[in-house]
Amino acid sequence: MKTLVSTPNIIEAEQIKADLQDADIDAQILEDNNTFFASTPDAANYRIIVSDDNFDKAINVLQNYRTQNKENE
Repeated sequence: MKTLVSTPNIIEAEQIKADLQDADIDAQILEDNNTFFASTPDAANYRIIVSDDNFDKAINVLQNYRTQNKENE
């Protein structure tokens, strides 16, 4: 498994995961609670991981997600 992307925003993580699943890519969200680096004790970072075999395809899905979000801003 490889980390595709990390984000402090759970909503963004869920949206990316949904896009990956729509592309038939199994993805998992892992929550990292590292208070040493966090700006607040409750801060979390969410990592989306995918299998090594799907990593290149997942990068394309992530790029499409980011492109669509820039257009919507």
